[in-house]
Amino acid sequence: MTLTRHTLTRSMVVAAAAVTLSLTATSGFAQSKRGPSSPGRITVENKRDAALVELKLVGKEGAAATERVVAKNLAPGKRVTFTLPPRSGCTFDLAGTFEDDSVMEAEDRNLCRDKVLRLVE
Repeated sequence: MTLTRHTLTRSMVVAAAAVTLSLTATSGFAQSKRGPSSPGRITVENKRDAALVELKLVGKEGAAATERVVAKNLAPGKRVTFTLPPRSGCTFDLAGTFEDDSVMEAEDRNLCRDKVLRLVE
């Protein structure tokens, strides 16, 4: 009788461990599919003939929906890199003004995917 009880207890422990491992692996997989919660380091390249006066980002996701200036006075052919804070989301609207009075706007840019912003004519 003790042999059966020992075998049954051991089987239950192995089954519980397998379920726990399965849940842990599944939750880790789900997190990796969601992607990062912040874009991290972003590079802005001014490929235009006019200097960039200012580039603003407006977050689109909940509490991250704040406006921030990420580049100022960027000469033609130059680039600048900036880092966004953790949990700032991935989706942003962009608004830039140039020395020749032209403007650029882009909506719903995914900066977790697009790490380089090339400003072109």
